[in-house]
Amino acid sequence: MTLAQRDTAQALAPLIAALTSAAEQDAQALIDAARAEAEQAVSDARMKAADLLAQARAKGTADGEAVLAADRSRAEREARGIVLKAKGDAFASSRRAARTAVSGLRDHPEFAMVDTALRSLARATLGADAHLAEADCGGIIATSPGRRLDLSLASLADDLVDDWPSDAEGPWSA
Repeated sequence: MTLAQRDTAQALAPLIAALTSAAEQDAQALIDAARAEAEQAVSDARMKAADLLAQARAKGTADGEAVLAADRSRAEREARGIVLKAKGDAFASSRRAARTAVSGLRDHPEFAMVDTALRSLARATLGADAHLAEADCGGIIATSPGRRLDLSLASLADDLVDDWPSDAEGPWSA
């Protein structure tokens, strides 16, 4: 790691800590909501399957068991679909929350330090001749012939959510 990269990493540490904290709080709320919805969906599917089983037993026919198996499979697919939708919604919500969290950082008194660090990182990555432009949402968009580096605050927030460790408890891992 070069000195410029280490300085950039140190300068970005408060931003990363703030983003991580906000994302963790939002993620925990989303985890709780997604789990509750998933548990309700599974509970509903089990109750429906139990009702269907009782009906099939009352009929006492092999056809009833086949219908039960098909209905149980359908109920399980529906429950999985609900869980997957809840996870997808939680992921999208976490992404929106992270973008919202960083949207006000340009007004923070220490943002000049972050902006300087982003500019340094862009030049260290693309070279001293890189063209730097301020992103509409804050941060930097750097370009050089054939290359583009998006260091906008929105992109950094997206990267934080996308790079959430796969073994970490996230709202989409419930």
